[in-house]
Amino acid sequence: MFSNLALLRFASKACSVKYAAEAFRDFYLLKVQKEGHAAIRLDDRMITIGPGDVVLCDGAAAHQYEFDDDNEHLCLIFSKQMLEARMRRSSPPIGDMINYRIAAHRSSAILMRSYAIGLLQQLERFQTEADDPLAARVLGDTILTCYSAEFETDRRRDDSWTSVQRFVESNLEDPALRPSYICEKLRLSAKSLQRVFRSQGTSCHKYIADARLDEAGRRLSDPSLSARITDIAYDVGFDDLSYFSRSFRRKFGVSAREYRHSALRGTLPLWRGRPSS
Repeated sequence: MFSNLALLRFASKACSVKYAAEAFRDFYLLKVQKEGHAAIRLDDRMITIGPGDVVLCDGAAAHQYEFDDDNEHLCLIFSKQMLEARMRRSSPPIGDMINYRIAAHRSSAILMRSYAIGLLQQLERFQTEADDPLAARVLGDTILTCYSAEFETDRRRDDSWTSVQRFVESNLEDPALRPSYICEKLRLSAKSLQRVFRSQGTSCHKYIADARLDEAGRRLSDPSLSARITDIAYDVGFDDLSYFSRSFRRKFGVSAREYRHSALRGTLPLWRGRPSS
């Protein structure tokens, strides 16, 4: 155990573990999931993590862990005073990074995971107490640098996503709305636009089509709107009626006409068809 940092290893079968609020009130907890999955409830926030994921938590929050299978995770416990003192001035505030999960495949998660596992292996091999202040500073600085850089990258990506999302929603009715048009108007490269949509688990074409279909569905279910289905399809940006009809049925499970009739009768199911693939 370090004077300002501790490394703990937890392994268990499926179980539920609770820690009262203030249990680690003077510490931040960096959790590195090695095996299995866990749902972490922190006060009123729920975070789900899988193998390789990393998340930073505030030890002052009430914790509840739900492990649904065999699992193992490492917990780096930082002194709040030490950690905050070592934050670079250019870094985002430590509070902004709390409860922020970094996915296993990200380079920062890989590096932090390697550090934590490597340190654990050294401690187990030599059966020593890692109380070297230099080791605490080096490890703390490395993890902070990785986490801070990853947070900034995600925040910039989120800003880009917000801009793209607003632009798409504001221009749905324009048939010219396509990747090249978005790139031109927002001054993004094609690769940058691809990365923005990939970070959301979709593609530009699919997102635009889904947004148009959702808007068509909204208009079809509005009793105050009596426009023809053909006109609605054109009004939300579709220029191919056959494509609209196929896409609508694929997304909602029924034709646009059936959808409108069900909506006006108040018989639309809560789950309106299957999600588009």
